[in-house]
Amino acid sequence: MPALKSSIAQHVQDGAEAVQAQLSAYADRSASALEAVAKDVLSALDGVNQEQRSTAQTIEALPAHLSHVSGELSDIKQLADDSAGTLSLCLENAEGAFKQSKEAAKLSRSLQDEHLPALKSSIAQHVQDGAEAVQAQLSSYADRSASALELVAKDVLSALDGVNQEQRSTAQTIEALPAHISQELGITNASLEDLGQTLQDQIRQSQALVDAAIARAQAQLESTSSAIALGLKSTTGRISQLVMHQQRTAQAAHQAMFSEMRDAATQAQAATEENVQTGQALNESLSARHDELVAAFANHTEALNARLDQSQAKVRNLTITTGVLLVLMAVYVAYGLLGHLS
Repeated sequence: MPALKSSIAQHVQDGAEAVQAQLSAYADRSASALEAVAKDVLSALDGVNQEQRSTAQTIEALPAHLSHVSGELSDIKQLADDSAGTLSLCLENAEGAFKQSKEAAKLSRSLQDEHLPALKSSIAQHVQDGAEAVQAQLSSYADRSASALELVAKDVLSALDGVNQEQRSTAQTIEALPAHISQELGITNASLEDLGQTLQDQIRQSQALVDAAIARAQAQLESTSSAIALGLKSTTGRISQLVMHQQRTAQAAHQAMFSEMRDAATQAQAATEENVQTGQALNESLSARHDELVAAFANHTEALNARLDQSQAKVRNLTITTGVLLVLMAVYVAYGLLGHLS
């Protein structure tokens, strides 16, 4: 009888250890998958912050990560099926042990009544402890998984908020750029106008001085004075034309530069808006995937709870059947003892 009791306890303990090992492996692999998804999402967000060109590549790589998560969920489902198979094997071993106990009871009718309640309570206690341990581990793992998903979602949302703030500040800077450029061009044009006015004033002053010199020297050298006057007028005209040409060239260059900078600002603003839209799409996709993962974990937890309830129902039925068999066996032993005594 002690050997039979130890054999049943060993079977129950082996089944509980196998379930615990599979749950630990399941928790480790799920944590690794969540960590990998979180790292990939954070690396994608860092790529968006550092280089806006890698946004398209990150979005193309996102389905591969989701496929990896789907594969991990399939592995989790396979582990759950293996756990159910292990529980079934444990129940079959317990049933075989009970059959062996029935055969041993038939062979040896000298079984005492005080061992039966102890054996029954021991078996029920082992089964109840195993079921409570499995249920506690499942509840603990579900809580840890939900906490991990909430932390990942908070990190992703905070990263996306940082990206949106940086892009908004960039857009404001670009919007303020045309006004700053216009101000600089206005200052430059004013400087050029002042320079032209100064040159014209100097030319007029020089012309006045030359005219005075010509008037003073006209009595002595009329021919020479007329030649000098013509030369000075020609030089003055050339200087005026050169100044006007330089002023027009500078204005045209500044206008071209302003047009190029305005086009660049427009293109940068369009690229920023596109990146904002891409970040919003990525945020929506991640939120949808997060909801799908939470739903999948909830369904998996419900399925495990349902299977655990079925296993507990089988154990209760097996316990009731065992009790009935033990009562019948006790009645049979008592009947045999009464037959020997009579």
